[in-house]
Amino acid sequence: MDDCTVGPCLKKPLTFKTSKPVFLIENPLHRFKSRIQLFCLLMVLAHKPAKAQTLYDWLNTAPDGNFRQGAAAARWNPGGLFDEPPSTSATRLRFNNNTFTAMTNNVGGTYTMGQLFFGSFATTGRTIGGNPVQFFEFGATWPRIENQS
Repeated sequence: MDDCTVGPCLKKPLTFKTSKPVFLIENPLHRFKSRIQLFCLLMVLAHKPAKAQTLYDWLNTAPDGNFRQGAAAARWNPGGLFDEPPSTSATRLRFNNNTFTAMTNNVGGTYTMGQLFFGSFATTGRTIGGNPVQFFEFGATWPRIENQS
């Protein structure tokens, strides 16, 4: 065998005390006995945690019927939000009380959400006026409006 340094001889086998040739660059996939093992490993490595939708409840202590702050007090949970929840397809709104059943979407522009629920404790009809609302799917979750009362 030729003597070589690391740089120009990367693909040539080196001989040590054994008679087997040793390559400096090995195929890292040779450790897998089957394609199923390799496939499973790749699926685990490629898996990204799924983002979840957030459910925002209209508080029964809201000071007015506006989506965005009119009077200074919390109107949405979680977080005790004074203003509207984020305008994304990951937003789910639930009205589960009879507080301010005539509401105004006073958010500038079009408010985007994924789902809208009227819970079982919302026993009075509710109207929502004001600016437009747009529904979008969130991954495999279809947009919907659901009346649970």
